[in-house]
Amino acid sequence: MSRQFYTRTLFASLLLAISFSCQKETQVAGQKRISEITEKLIQARSTNTIIQPVSASYPELTLKEAYAVQAEPADKLSLVYGPLSGYKLGYADSSSLISNNLDIPAFGPLFKNQIKQSGDTIPAKDFRNFSIENEIVFKIGGTIDTPVNSVNELLPFVESVHIGFDMSEGIFGGKSTVVDFITNGAGSKYFVLGEGMDPAATDVSDIMLTVAGPADSIVYQGSSINVLGNPWYALLDVANDLANRGYPLKKGDVIFSGKVAPAYKVSFNKAAGIYKGSGEPFSDMHIVVQ
Repeated sequence: MSRQFYTRTLFASLLLAISFSCQKETQVAGQKRISEITEKLIQARSTNTIIQPVSASYPELTLKEAYAVQAEPADKLSLVYGPLSGYKLGYADSSSLISNNLDIPAFGPLFKNQIKQSGDTIPAKDFRNFSIENEIVFKIGGTIDTPVNSVNELLPFVESVHIGFDMSEGIFGGKSTVVDFITNGAGSKYFVLGEGMDPAATDVSDIMLTVAGPADSIVYQGSSINVLGNPWYALLDVANDLANRGYPLKKGDVIFSGKVAPAYKVSFNKAAGIYKGSGEPFSDMHIVVQ
């Protein structure tokens, strides 16, 4: 073995060892960061405290890490809110995908005990800041454990389509980003599922969705076409992503496909009133906040 070859081999081995060491240090640092953020989020939720957006405190946080942060509080939230029952989608319009460099809409978990019925009353004090949207919702009728290629292939897996309220709470003070949406699990506090309709017989591609707030004034209005041109495409993207991750959508899951207009937001002490959701041909729904 020549001295030159030996030196070159030794140097290559040294570089490899350094590379492995750096990767391990990076992984440890990343896990530490995830744990720190998780603790802050859980503390904010349990003490009803507004905190600085995660994206401001941890500007280097990746989307992959954001979903890792989402998973741990979700496990703890399920102890309070019951088992996972679906997902809330966000950033589900073309401009948001492009501006945030996303391939598919972002999403966060929904839980069984967060479900409210049309006509229910909820206390305003349950929110830090009250936010409400009316969205197209899909109820899953069968497990989607492998990716599907089209809406036509997806259709047999959907039991019904609905309109629904997503009512979220804000824990962040200041401007938030997609990273904050993901780490906070989409921020949903309660949701209402309207009356279901046959997905094969109901065209949801261009439905005008509204929310009438106190004094019957329209506080939210937009067409479902704003969700990727058709909410089915948002469902398709996320169903396939979850199937690829090994967390398939299952029978009974509900998927809120994303807002069609800016959410109506107000501080909790100004949220009291009756909110009515509409979107023909669906039946109206309403919720009382007091």
